[in-house]
Amino acid sequence: MAIYELALRRSFYIILSMRLGITAITLVALGVSAGALRADTIVAAGQSFDGTVLGIHNGKVAIRADGVEKQFDFEKVTIIDVAGTERLFAAEQARDDAKKAAALYKQAIPTINKAELKLLAEWRAIGPTEQDGRWSEALALFLDVYKNEPAESVWKTRPQRWPAAGSEMLNQGAELVAKAIKETKSDDAQKNLRAYLVDIYNHADRKDDAARLAREIATGIPDTGEHAETLPPPAGLTAIDAALQKKDFANVVSAVDALLATGISGEPAARAFTFKAQALEGLDKTDDAIAAWLRIPAHYPSSTQAPVALMRAAELEIKLERKDQAAALLREIQENYPESSQAASLKK
Repeated sequence: MAIYELALRRSFYIILSMRLGITAITLVALGVSAGALRADTIVAAGQSFDGTVLGIHNGKVAIRADGVEKQFDFEKVTIIDVAGTERLFAAEQARDDAKKAAALYKQAIPTINKAELKLLAEWRAIGPTEQDGRWSEALALFLDVYKNEPAESVWKTRPQRWPAAGSEMLNQGAELVAKAIKETKSDDAQKNLRAYLVDIYNHADRKDDAARLAREIATGIPDTGEHAETLPPPAGLTAIDAALQKKDFANVVSAVDALLATGISGEPAARAFTFKAQALEGLDKTDDAIAAWLRIPAHYPSSTQAPVALMRAAELEIKLERKDQAAALLREIQENYPESSQAASLKK
């Protein structure tokens, strides 16, 4: 009923202004405030609230009414009417028709100058745009809102009606999310977006990218890439190996970190991580050792140490009684390194 009454009232205002030519000056002369006549309105939980719509605050829709800010959960808001945004109101009225509403929101958003209101309009457009099958457009809307308002309530509104596997929209979405991860300053938002990117990779059948990012999330070790110029083995590796043989584990870890900071890559870096992983095992830091081992196949997959590292990481997972993680690593050996001695041993 509140929505119906709001629509009738809005129509009345428009008819007055367009057909009778009543201006703000005329209204004041009549003793009626134009601002009061055309206050912003939010309909939430079946009730209508008049005031000034502020936008999204702390993951909720906010309106200032009677000098007090009121906030409403997203799912309770059914319609938003902001003075001077006729196209937005038209989109709000058309929400039962996703295609029509999505088109109207797309027209309305560029006309809104106030940042907070624009974010609110973008958020309202996510659902209809996704329902209309324009997944990557819905994702772009969501990301713009979430980067600016990284609240859990906003996160729950992310697009999840996945396009068909192989759809170019998924690759477009992956690029959008990767960019958003770099742009957002919220640690929680970055964490959520990285997990979401893994989902996108999986739906796009980009299994290698999904596995690499999932491993990076699990280990906490950033992906710096494997395309840097390969340097010849530095002399420091010999000294580090000697320290490892002497069980000087703490110094080995420090020396490897210092060596990696110089920018070595390729096979020398893989060897360095091998030394570090063994030293961490010697220090009884099993989880850290697993992370070091997994750095090798994640970023130096062509290294001869990659299947060795996966096998050792699997053995350590078994030691920690994490059989599912171990099984996944063993499958990776069989799938990615079928000609390795480790794969041969698994067949036996």
